[in-house]
Amino acid sequence: MKNLKHILTVFRRELEAYFNAAIAYIFIIVFIFLNSGLYMTQFFLVGLADMRPFFGILPFVLCIFLPAVTMRLWAEERRGNTLELLLTFPMGTHELVIGKFLAGLVFYGASLAATLTIPIMLKFLGVPDLGAIAGGYLGAFLLGAFFLSAGIFISGLCRDQIVAFILTMIVCFGLFLAGTEFMASSIDGWVPGLGSFLRRFIGAAGHFESFAKGVADNRDILYFIGGSVLFLVLNGYWLEGRMKPGAKKVFTVAALICAGIFLFGNWFVSSLPLGRFDLTKGKIYTVSNAAKRILHDLKTPVLAKYYVSPADKMPTGMKTIEQDVIDKLDELRVSSGGKFEYKIFHMEAANIVEPQQEKQGAESLEKQLEKKGIQPFQVRAVESDEVAVRLVYSAITLAYKEKPEEMLPRVIPDHLNELEYLMMSRIYRMTLDGTPKIAIVAPFQEKNINPQLQALLAQLGGKAQDSYREDNYEFVQQAVENEGYEVARIDFSQSQPISEGTKTLL
Repeated sequence: MKNLKHILTVFRRELEAYFNAAIAYIFIIVFIFLNSGLYMTQFFLVGLADMRPFFGILPFVLCIFLPAVTMRLWAEERRGNTLELLLTFPMGTHELVIGKFLAGLVFYGASLAATLTIPIMLKFLGVPDLGAIAGGYLGAFLLGAFFLSAGIFISGLCRDQIVAFILTMIVCFGLFLAGTEFMASSIDGWVPGLGSFLRRFIGAAGHFESFAKGVADNRDILYFIGGSVLFLVLNGYWLEGRMKPGAKKVFTVAALICAGIFLFGNWFVSSLPLGRFDLTKGKIYTVSNAAKRILHDLKTPVLAKYYVSPADKMPTGMKTIEQDVIDKLDELRVSSGGKFEYKIFHMEAANIVEPQQEKQGAESLEKQLEKKGIQPFQVRAVESDEVAVRLVYSAITLAYKEKPEEMLPRVIPDHLNELEYLMMSRIYRMTLDGTPKIAIVAPFQEKNINPQLQALLAQLGGKAQDSYREDNYEFVQQAVENEGYEVARIDFSQSQPISEGTKTLL
């Protein structure tokens, strides 16, 4: 109780310092207008009741906003020569650190809560997915706590607020960008494997993206909580021992040990099934048990390649198709235990942009895709009150061992709900030794042709026939054959029984 009382005392002192100054209200107003303004620009372009663009912009705003919140917490105490007096109070250093951290977290929480007018607006304008929005706000709160703890730690190392602000901003940007695919690919180009390692175990972007789309993974929660705790522990350790002999060397060793604990902890929990909760309406990111079983039984990883036109080349209805497909591919990757990998290639109707590839190679790749049956397809778009037709790419190929590639030549928004099945059915078929045989039993009728029609056909030079087949199921066989199966049409009699090796009777 005594420790809690001390923490509350520091908490009230710091929180009053925030709200007793006009700068706090200016911060909140700027924070609201900056986030809301950038989001509304995207909202009017896309026209969807979705807050995913909001949470895509938020981390970059936090990398500037939160350093401004934390820069004064210890730097001001040191500059005003009140830090030593504060440390002589009858309370532990950890109580001071926790009290200051909680005050900053409440201030940030109040700023974040002020943006709730956006989901309220979306509720009146459309049908937003409230589960996905709740997941995004949970991730935003955890990411903010992580950046706040880093800012408090750096503020304790600095005497000048501006220096603390700049260093915290650099650290926050570095922690976030290390988790982006772009940065990982760039670093891998210099040191193979290093960028992927940083993205998975150090970078914050990948852990936050799961929340932004409405998926809460306990491993991501542990990442943010563990990182926040380690920064706060280091902050208290530095403040308590900074005046002791050899303090810098001891602290450097302690910081390296904490960094090692953070890395080892993230590596250890990355492969543990600690729980992953799909908060979206309809559970659109929940991978079925059948799909998990198929992926885990694979002998070698399967590689999916998604060829898609850039978002600015897409019509309004397909501007989010890339992100929606990537979300599903990422869930399959996480659920597969390393048996499912994917790559993204941005293509246009006349060329393709592939990482680290020459123009000539890009053109040859485009021609190869055309031979496989992947070509741009037409979609209608409304531009300047006119209906126009655009050529776009949105196709997936699946490669497994030396088997011929399977492909989905046209992936559109209507296919998203069945995308998992479309891919898993093809992956499972590639694991089989041969092509599955399907026998189809479907009735048809033989009908006589009208004699007058026969005479007319004869006059026109056509071949006269006495009868024709009225078949209401003729397209069923074509559809199954197009899926890559071997099909036999039988009438299920002694003369046409089920042939040997048939796997399914339809």
